[in-house]
Formats: sequence, structure tokens, C-alpha cells
Amino acid sequence: LLLALQPARGRGWGRSAGGPWSPAWLCCWALAGCQAAWAGDSPSSGRPLPPCQEKDYHFEYTECDSSGSRWRVAVPNSAVDCSGLPDPVRGKECTFSCASGEYLEMKNQVCSKCAEGTYSLGSGIKFDEWDELPAGFSNVATFMDTVVVPSDSRPDGCNNSSWIPRGNYIESNRDDCTVSLIYAVHLKKSGYVFFEYQYVDNNIFFEFFDKDHFESVQLKSSRVPNI
Repeated sequence: LLLALQPARGRGWGRSAGGPWSPAWLCCWALAGCQAAWAGDSPSSGRPLPPCQEKDYHFEYTECDSSGSRWRVAVPNSAVDCSGLPDPVRGKECTFSCASGEYLEMKNQVCSKCAEGTYSLGSGIKFDEWDELPAGFSNVATFMDTVVVPSDSRPDGCNNSSWIPRGNYIESNRDDCTVSLIYAVHLKKSGYVFFEYQYVDNNIFFEFFDKDHFESVQLKSSRVPNI
């Protein structure tokens, strides 16, 4: 699934919520976890490492394989050296998710109620912190040939045009380039993607679209009043 927000010659910002992280990111994360687990069982000074306790590690899932299966593995916490990590076990199927208001307790792989004052989106993910571009997002910039501008002011390229993270929102470019903000995910089940956006010029070109036109995905959006 490839989703894109595409403004031109204007200022806009948006937030989005959607499906799971991209498998490329998960793959690298799982690989790093396996390497860390292997290193944790190797003495670095010739002395036997102390046995691992529950506070010394956490559980993660590997990337899903072609059959829709995955493994739960123990990964040492940062700056922890210990031996005897729990063996990998079969994880929940890749399409499994807890309901809203529940989270997956990784030790026993069962759904538990969220603690008071916390919440869970179930199988969803929410992007509301934009200190940097999250994994799965990318920018593609092109120049709009239909825009009439003096030849001496036309940019040589759009390499410097992009959506810019601004903390609690992300802002579009302000030049004559069209910049698509793309969110790419591999779907495990039907769902929807919701965007919250704002822009101050109704004459600018601004749209959401699903590049691959998946019937299992709904696009929803909500425009925030201009301030």
C-alpha cells in the first residue's frame, strides 16, 4: 500500500494513523535484536556472565515469514551483559491483534487491559510526534510545469523541497514544487488510514490518494479550522 499527500505551492500540515511499521524496518530491528542476543551470551572479559533476570531483557517479534508466522525472541536491554536468555518460541500469527483498550503482554502472549490513564489503538498506530520523519514515510518532489513563472526564477530542481517535521505536526514546502508525502506499509488485514490536516490557501492543489487502490483500505481525513 502506498499512500500520498500531495500539495503544491502552499503550506499545509498533516498527521496520520495507519497500519503496522514497514517490514524493512522490522527486519532490521529483528536482526539487530538477534545479534544483540547472541552477543549477550559471549563473555567479553573471559569471566562467566551472570544469569539473565527478567529485568535484563525484553521480548520482540521477528518479521513475519511467507506462511504468516513469526517468533518471539528475548533481546537484552541496553548496556546489559548476561547469559541464559529464554529460547525463542512461536509467536502469535501475524494477523493477530488485541482489541482497542488492550495490549499484548509479551511474556505470555495474551491480551491484557490497559492500565488506568493509558490507551491502546489495538492493531493501529498513531503518528503525532514529528521531530523527524517516521519509518515508512518518504518524500518525492517534482516541478509543476503548468505553473507560469519567469524563466529566471524557475528552480533548477526540487532537491531541497520536502515536508518538514515541526514537532507536533509536519509542514509542506512553500515553493513551486509538488511534493508527495508517501506512507508505505504491507497490510495484514483490512483497515483505514486517517489524516488530520490544515492549509490556509484554498487555491492550492492538495489531495490524498491510494496509489494501488486497495479495496481493503479506506482513506479518511479531517480538516482543522485555520487559526
